[in-house]
Amino acid sequence: MIAWEIASRIYQRGMGNWIGLKEKYGRLFWISILEMLFAVVMSILFNYLYQIGDWFIFNNSWTDVAVLNPELVGDFHLLKEINVNPELLYGLLIFFILIYSSIIFIDLFRHVKEMEVSTAILKHENTQAKYQALKNQIDPHFFFNSLSVLSSLIYESADESARYISHLSKLYRSILESGSGQFISLRQELEVLDSYLFLLRIRFNEAFKVNILLSDDTLNKTAIIPHTLQMLIENAVKHNALTTEQPLIIRIEEDESSIVIRNNIRPKRLLEPKSGIGLVNINMRYNMATNQKVEISNKNKEFKVKLPKINHEHPLA
Repeated sequence: MIAWEIASRIYQRGMGNWIGLKEKYGRLFWISILEMLFAVVMSILFNYLYQIGDWFIFNNSWTDVAVLNPELVGDFHLLKEINVNPELLYGLLIFFILIYSSIIFIDLFRHVKEMEVSTAILKHENTQAKYQALKNQIDPHFFFNSLSVLSSLIYESADESARYISHLSKLYRSILESGSGQFISLRQELEVLDSYLFLLRIRFNEAFKVNILLSDDTLNKTAIIPHTLQMLIENAVKHNALTTEQPLIIRIEEDESSIVIRNNIRPKRLLEPKSGIGLVNINMRYNMATNQKVEISNKNKEFKVKLPKINHEHPLA
């Protein structure tokens, strides 16, 4: 028990906090050598204590015993003077090696369990944080503009006003429910996006156009983080001038590995402050959820965002 406790303290003190794999294995190598030397010292010490006890209690004579077989390796005078029982020494070495191996196994097992608990906690906190961040990303100006459009629309057409209210409520209901899942199918995302596009078309008329060119196979088999497309379109509307003569044209396309969202650049004369929160939010959520980054480019008077395709059946694959 004493040997176990000392070996355990040597290991714990040497390893310290969990670090990078390269440094961890380097430390483990040197600690293993130290533990082996400790095992040898403890084995020899225990051997001497055993022989002293045998000599005092049973009056057995103290005899020199070769640690290595002289018939095989010759007579090593230095090893003979150590005066230890070879069978007992080898047995004790194996015993202490088993002790050290058990300490490493228990520590690794404990670490794995701690990592599983930490991962579960972080996953829960990440979901809550993303949900809250997503709600915070909804631009209050868009909501107030929607109410302004609705107030003027009421006097023009009661039927159109009813449709407008229906799409607006559907959109915000989906936002409030978005925290229930990390991914949704691309088809579901476009169904929700349709309400958002309806509100924008009522507001901007022919100054705003969206072309969606996605195959049915992609719509059914591809997953996406909720409201990503809405945030990208909102970002394009916020930073570009929209006129009937030069409309804002947004295209949602695909290539082999990505969903591509692109729009022409027509910057406003009075630019709104660029916080970049929306794009950063999207990039961070994709990185955390899939370990993939979102590609963003701004050149040749075109702004382009490439979202990595996610398998709907195995979103983390």
